[in-house]
Amino acid sequence: MISRRIQDKHEKRKSLLAKVAKGAVILGVVGLGYWGLDKVLENRQKNHILNNPTGMYVETISPGDTYWSIAREMRNENPELKKFSTDRIAWELRKLNNYSPGKLQPGEKIFIPKYD
Repeated sequence: MISRRIQDKHEKRKSLLAKVAKGAVILGVVGLGYWGLDKVLENRQKNHILNNPTGMYVETISPGDTYWSIAREMRNENPELKKFSTDRIAWELRKLNNYSPGKLQPGEKIFIPKYD
């Protein structure tokens, strides 16, 4: 008798938790649709530009070059990249070059994406 009551209580609790979780998911989806779907789609479109270069070239590093200075130059030369911060472009450059150290050495070669 006692174990049946405990089992019933456990089942009710489990059912209630499942309903709460389902409600939270529904609220999250509705909230995302109402408040953030446009932003998600906009970010996806922006990232598509950054993650899909039209080509690649190898750059030989000059004294004083950093990922940030190269990213700033890329951003200034390409109107499509103006949507991104210089920090974000520098981060993508580091990712592209397998996170090589931040201090670039003169004569070192790194990959640079092209955006025509």
